[in-house]
Amino acid sequence: MDEYIITEARVASERIEIVRSQRDAKRAAIAKQTSEETGRYNAVINDLESIKRERLADLWKQGEAFRTEADEQIEALYPAVHRFQHILKLIRIAKERLPAFTTDFEVEPHDRGTEYELVFLEEIVSTPFLRVRVYITGNDRPKNRYEVVVVGRSVFYSEDKLVALPRDYGLNVRTNRANVAFMLRVAPTVKELSKWWEVVRNRKQEWIKAHEELEAELKEVVDGKYDTKEWTLAYLDDRKDYYERYVSRGTDLPEYKAVLEQIDAL
Repeated sequence: MDEYIITEARVASERIEIVRSQRDAKRAAIAKQTSEETGRYNAVINDLESIKRERLADLWKQGEAFRTEADEQIEALYPAVHRFQHILKLIRIAKERLPAFTTDFEVEPHDRGTEYELVFLEEIVSTPFLRVRVYITGNDRPKNRYEVVVVGRSVFYSEDKLVALPRDYGLNVRTNRANVAFMLRVAPTVKELSKWWEVVRNRKQEWIKAHEELEAELKEVVDGKYDTKEWTLAYLDDRKDYYERYVSRGTDLPEYKAVLEQIDAL
């Protein structure tokens, strides 16, 4: 029995050495093969990465070229859209705002603990679409205690984005219904400002020039330049879209139904 155990252990030990040797040899061969194949695959991957970079760069260039071309086409088309929207805004103003519009507004000194003096200088613009007056009022400055302010009312509103209407806040006047109000100059006395105004009064301000150009366009609308079936339909479609998209339950309103009836009648 003892001899059997000893013999079995000797055989097992020999077998262990053989298997271990085979294992180590196989692992070495596989490691070598792995290294060789890794090198081959890395070479292929590097080649593919290079091809990939070139291809993606080419695609990016194609995309940028197409985007640039498309942007240029869009930019070239925008003036037609902007012109249409511009005219449509003027039509809306003529139809919806102008009938009830007046250029009347009110100006009075601002009471900030002291009632400031308010001196009327001149009305420099008076049209059906714009009225502008110039005043001198007091302020809180220790030296330049008076200022020239310009106040007016335009048929165009800032939110129309058709013309820039100058507007300063914190002026020493209270206004009602005015949508133009800004300061021009400060000086120690009313007399100095009055003299200065006499020198510059005939210099037309740039915003007034721009306003006059827009007035001329609005007058064309009022005079019927766009009283055509096509422009009437464009205006009604715009009103229809407004009630559908921007007014809560707008399609239930009688105004919406009236627009539909007008469209059907064309």
